[in-house]
Amino acid sequence: TGWSAAYAEDGALYYVNEQTGESQWEAPLPQSYGVALWRLVPFAGVYDEYALGAGEQQVLGRFDMMAQSPYVSRRQCVVQVSADGVATMTTTGKPATVCRRWGSEWYWFRRDTGRG
Repeated sequence: TGWSAAYAEDGALYYVNEQTGESQWEAPLPQSYGVALWRLVPFAGVYDEYALGAGEQQVLGRFDMMAQSPYVSRRQCVVQVSADGVATMTTTGKPATVCRRWGSEWYWFRRDTGRG
């Protein structure tokens, strides 16, 4: 336990164990990662942060935004974490869902498509 994700100055993702001070580029094994395997961090008008563990899911949409937009569906996308810790996002809204990892390119998803 005690692992959290962080970003280097160049935007590369790495992992830090807050208890031991250890850091590594590879994701720690799910059983050593603690309760939260994935963190959904707010960006560009989104105000809630979510921590998801194995077997959990989170629906994201218009009500997660500071200013609710009629161009974002109530159920815009669903993030699911499988039992082995792999996260998948499926867009369910009418407009495309756009996301990115900090410092990387933007991904556009159309309805009923996903990315792991």
